[in-house]
Formats: sequence, structure tokens, C-alpha cells
Amino acid sequence: MKNFLFISTLSSLLLAGNLSAQKPSDYVGLWELGGKQRKYAAALILRQEGNRYPNFLSGARTDGKLSIESKPDLLGDSFTLESNGGIQCVFNRMAPKPGMEQIIPGGVWGTTLGEQPLEVSITGFTGWEMVKDSKSPTLTAKTTGFVKVGSKQTKLEGVTTFRFDEDTPKWNLSSKCFFTGKSLGLPENQHGPIQLQLYTNSPVSKQTPNFPSTELKF
Repeated sequence: MKNFLFISTLSSLLLAGNLSAQKPSDYVGLWELGGKQRKYAAALILRQEGNRYPNFLSGARTDGKLSIESKPDLLGDSFTLESNGGIQCVFNRMAPKPGMEQIIPGGVWGTTLGEQPLEVSITGFTGWEMVKDSKSPTLTAKTTGFVKVGSKQTKLEGVTTFRFDEDTPKWNLSSKCFFTGKSLGLPENQHGPIQLQLYTNSPVSKQTPNFPSTELKF
């Protein structure tokens, strides 16, 4: 009976290991997110439930270092991912919508973004998961951080998706998070949750380690 249970368990582990076609090296790396980059390397969309008018902003990554590491399990048939660091962006340009400053989310910031830009900082990623059946290596992670304008600051929470290039150690990011408008001094009609959608692309990883296979070997 014990032998039967051992064989059944081992068979299940082998099947689980074969389900994933991805390898740790598809995802790991170290990305320096500040420094030289194209103009308006980051884009931001602000939306509000019940408001048909979104707000569009552009800016750049000002700082940030993100590393993603893989940790194989004891048997080596699968792996988990962990990360350190985050991303900091500053948005100082808003798509003009004359007369709608009090309607679009964050529209009142438009005239002061030059002196007091909108700062978005993602400080941590947890709960990394692989997206199965994706055309390219794709990860999602729970996201925390904060939004700041001038002296006002509030937390943000949500989910970020990383879509990796198949040939080069870099990715494009789309993050969907929420913050409370009242905490940043927005008008009363924008005191509730504001949805923040952040988009940017990474440079090539500074680190491209050669990881061993995760397949079981006998």
C-alpha cells in the first residue's frame, strides 16, 4: 500500500511538472528602470465608475530597480517566483480637455502638473502567478504602492501584468490599481475610488543568468 501511494504521488508530481512549458529563465532578471529612456516612456489612464470620461497622462520612470528570482521546490519539478524592488513614475503632462477639469478624474491637476507632478510609486509585488496558454511568457502579481501630488499622498492596490519578450530579457507592463480621490484633495464628485492604469516597457535586463532545467532527472 505504501509503495502504491508513493508511485501515485510521484506520478502526480511528474504530470504537474509537465504542465508548465515555461522555465525560470523566461522570467528572472534585474531591471534598472530609471535612467535614459524615450520621451514619455510611461502612460497613465485615470477612470472612475459612472464617469464616461477618462483622463490621459504621460510621463517617465524616474527611478526603480526590480529583480525577479526563481526558487525551485525540493523535488525540482516546479518553481515559484519572488521579487524585490518596484517602479517609480512621474506624470507631468495631461491630455487637454478644456472646460472638463472638474469632470474628468484628476482633471484639476492639469494646470499645476509642471510644478507638482503626479507621482506613482509601486513599492511591492507579491503572489506571482504564471498565465497559462499565453502567446508569450506572462506573469501577474498583486501590487501595492502609493500615489502622491504635492504634499498629499494615498495608497494604491491592484494587479500588474508583465508580458515578456520571447527573445530578449525585457517586458511590457500594465498595472490596474485603485486609490481614493478624497485622500488627494480631488473634488467631491471624485472622492470615491479612482482606477489607475499604468503602462510602461522595461529596458533589457542587467542580469541574464543561466538557470538549470526544472525537469526531474533520474
